[in-house]
Amino acid sequence: MQALSICSSLFMNIMKQFKESFLPIWNVIIPKNKDEKLIFGVSFCVYACISILFFAKYQNHFPHWELLNYDIERWFHKFCVPKSLFPFDGGIKHPLLSVFFLPINGLVHIVRLLNFGTLPLHYLVVMLFYNCMAALSITILYKYCIHLIKNSKLQALLFCIVYALFAHVLLLSFVPETFQFSLLGLLLVLYVTTDSMLNQKKIPVFTNVLLFVYAAGTTLSNGIKYTIAQLFQQGNFKDKQKSIIWSAGITVLLIGISFLVNLFWGKIPANNVVDFMFSSQAHIISEMFFEPVLFHNHNSLWGTGNGIFTYSSIFPVIINLVFYAIIACAIFVTVKKRAVLLLLSFFGVDVFIHLICGFGIADLYIYCLHWLFIFPLLIGWLYKTIGNKKIIIGLNIVLVLLSISFAINNIPRIIKLIY
Repeated sequence: MQALSICSSLFMNIMKQFKESFLPIWNVIIPKNKDEKLIFGVSFCVYACISILFFAKYQNHFPHWELLNYDIERWFHKFCVPKSLFPFDGGIKHPLLSVFFLPINGLVHIVRLLNFGTLPLHYLVVMLFYNCMAALSITILYKYCIHLIKNSKLQALLFCIVYALFAHVLLLSFVPETFQFSLLGLLLVLYVTTDSMLNQKKIPVFTNVLLFVYAAGTTLSNGIKYTIAQLFQQGNFKDKQKSIIWSAGITVLLIGISFLVNLFWGKIPANNVVDFMFSSQAHIISEMFFEPVLFHNHNSLWGTGNGIFTYSSIFPVIINLVFYAIIACAIFVTVKKRAVLLLLSFFGVDVFIHLICGFGIADLYIYCLHWLFIFPLLIGWLYKTIGNKKIIIGLNIVLVLLSISFAINNIPRIIKLIY
């Protein structure tokens, strides 16, 4: 009886610590006030309409193709086949991703068991799940701008609209891939860490462990980013060192267990690291910046996207240059802020891994959700730093014109795809 009482007490303490540690993450994820709920609701409804039209056009045919190298067939397979739930089945780069698929995978199988006629409604369920993740990312960006940068509501809304109209943000709002999971994890890490810096909040070790497991388990390179993020957090270096050791240690342990599970069941990881080394090419450097923002006109969205991307005129190039000129100004003006240095360190990791080392698929745009969210946040910090109202009004006009340009270029490509 005494042993049972001790175990019960230990379990209750663990659950209490888990609840307290998960609370900061929960507060970021869940839309709280009327504005946040409205932004989430409108974003989700827009994306859901895209999904429904896409589903109505292709039904069960579209998973058999690629969309600009986004392998939708593979990831639909992960959701819809029970045996794909083995840990490590996401490959070496995504060691715990299949575990994170479990909630939506269970819902998919419930829908399949109900067997609604001949319509493959489980595909639509998957897309609606991704719609929810895309809407959450926009809501978290809005919360970051309002609560941490202290932008006005109209400014934060403008930054979110700019972000939502990026080419590959639109595309990945309903296409199943790994990058949306990674995006959500990185946004949570950024928000929690920046909140710690600005408001002198000490993040519980177990909160860091939870976020590290999710971020690095989704994409291994995120482990580097979160290690850097923990160095920015409030607290002394000894506490930060302890947090990093616990976070990395538990994540490595879980990945190791996942690997052993695969060996026991006779499965091997899907990808070989060597296959992805030094695969990028110097002549596509511009695709890392231009294509994620504005679709190139002379390429079909269906297929691998291995051709040379071109625009139909000079105007999209000018629009990109204007946009990145604003980003360059934002970096120049705000670079001394620790929160901005954190953003730039995240982007620097991707530049080093994918551009300098050439690790990954040759089409660099495919990793864009690892850094696209940084741009509206940099603009937010620029607004916070500038005190001149006339300059802010001018920036408002430029951003509105850029948003219109993004919509004119990107939305017709999406409409052509879905309708």
